[in-house]
Amino acid sequence: MTAPGIRIKDLMIGFSRRSPFNNRAWELEIGKGELVGVIGPNGSGKTSFLRALMGDDTFLSGQILIDGEIGSVESWSSKKLSEVFSYLPQESSFDFLQETEAFLKLAFLPHLGLFGRFSNEEDSELASFAREFELSPYLKKRLQDLSSGERQRVFLGRALLQPSHVVLLDEPTNHLDPNVCEKTWMFLKNKKKKKTVLVATHDLAQVERHCDRVIVLSGNELLFSGTTTEYQSREIKRLVFPFIC
Repeated sequence: MTAPGIRIKDLMIGFSRRSPFNNRAWELEIGKGELVGVIGPNGSGKTSFLRALMGDDTFLSGQILIDGEIGSVESWSSKKLSEVFSYLPQESSFDFLQETEAFLKLAFLPHLGLFGRFSNEEDSELASFAREFELSPYLKKRLQDLSSGERQRVFLGRALLQPSHVVLLDEPTNHLDPNVCEKTWMFLKNKKKKKTVLVATHDLAQVERHCDRVIVLSGNELLFSGTTTEYQSREIKRLVFPFIC
């Protein structure tokens, strides 16, 4: 494994310290720049885990250390968290009348601040990213005029465009057709060296093809964390999804 990008110690998640989701504390490491698939059945804790990584309300106790930063995430300010993490939830709220370009520019808000000026450098970065991620045709369109699949690509694009160290994606390929889904995974794979990316997903085939590491949750417990090769050789999938194997 490469140098740890995320080190997790004694993690307990849930909404109440009296009844945490997991009975045993989780300990795992994720290499810097790795693409990680987070898989498991519905209700296994994938979303709660992603949110806990940011010190959100599902974090109960433990330590989450990012890129050698001093102190665990629960002690960080909201500004620092927004600079380190970008997060795409399963359902995103948005202003229907907002233009796609203006929506994407919000990716730079943690870096620029509320009253920061959008420079030529950010303009150039956005334009280059839009071409690479095939969002250029949508830039002048309002979000309400996009299909659900097109909007999902825009939401995903904003999360990836944000100048963060860690990207957390919760079911990011929802609503995407198979062709766009494949392109998205290839994009994530090619970009992973610059950022550590965790993807909560049910797309097991894409995880096996593209991810460096797999985290498997079942019944709100950490069942497995290791390389994709280890995951395949130990046939972990059979334990979690016996009816499809």
